Parts: sequence; C-alpha cells; structure tokens
Amino acid sequence: MEQTYQPKCCFNCQKPGHLSRNCTAGESVVRCYNCNQFGHRAKDCDNPTERICYNCNQPGHQKIDCPEPVAEKPYQRTPRGNNSFRDRREKECYNCHQIGHTRDNCAMPPQPKSCYNCGRPGHMRNECTEQAQAKVCYNCKQEGHMNQDCPEAKVCYKCNNTGHISRDCPENQS
Repeated sequence: MEQTYQPKCCFNCQKPGHLSRNCTAGESVVRCYNCNQFGHRAKDCDNPTERICYNCNQPGHQKIDCPEPVAEKPYQRTPRGNNSFRDRREKECYNCHQIGHTRDNCAMPPQPKSCYNCGRPGHMRNECTEQAQAKVCYNCKQEGHMNQDCPEAKVCYKCNNTGHISRDCPENQS
C-alpha cells in the first residue's frame, strides 16, 4: 500500500489536511526570504535569486567561485579568552604554509597532507618513524600540548572567532 506524505498542518492557516500552496484561508503569513514578499516561500519564488559574492560584492556568483583574489580582511584583533588576542593576519594556510589566508582560500593546487612531525608527505604523525618533535598546539601555538588539550578558547580557522570550530562555523551556511 503506497503512502503519501501529509503535513501535520498548513504553514499558512495552521489547519491539517492540505499544504500552504493549496490553502484557501486568505493571505499568507509566510514571507519569502528571496523577494521579501508575503504569500510564498523562497523555494517557490518566481523572482530569480541574485546571489552576491561576499568577496567582491558583485552579483552572479559566490565567494568560492569568485574570479577576484580573496580580499584581505582589515586588521582586526579578536578576543581569545583570558585577555589574550590573536591577530587575524596570523592565519596560516595548511596547504601552502603562507600567512594571511586559509586552506579554503588558497590559490595553490591542493597539496597532499603531510606528517605534522617531520613535515614529509606520505604518512601521518602517528605513523612517523622519526623522533617526535615537541608538540605544538595549533590553537594557541604553544609547545607542550595539542589542540584537543588546549586551555585557551578554541578558535575557528574559517572566521577566526571563538566559541566554535571550523566544521561548526556559521559561515559554512552562507
């Protein structure tokens, strides 16, 4: 027996048995995030979505597809708990190891990941046969502990703000 999805209730009138697009209750309270008009949702909008690039502020593409070089963020000091600060210009790319951008914004082709102990590609730190180098935390850049054991507030590598890590960054939803 085939079952069809029935919503618990209409998003417009809040009554069961029909979808908001079939609602006869009158003007919708639903607002479109694309055109800012009432009566429909963005996914049903007839107005074309004009995306604006967060890098160059031009329409027609997103930051990830931007043909312009990644715009440098203005100098900004970001608080990192206990009155310590991290300068935004300290960002290091884990692809080309240059300062000032991240792996996500690197213009170089992706490089194979390398060992954090000896720096050579082909294996990871836990497989390295060389004598272990002093542990350096990627969060606070101090020796003696690793990121997961850092007493400082975690810093997102993507937006450089505290309180979350890059996989949970709000900028991922843009």
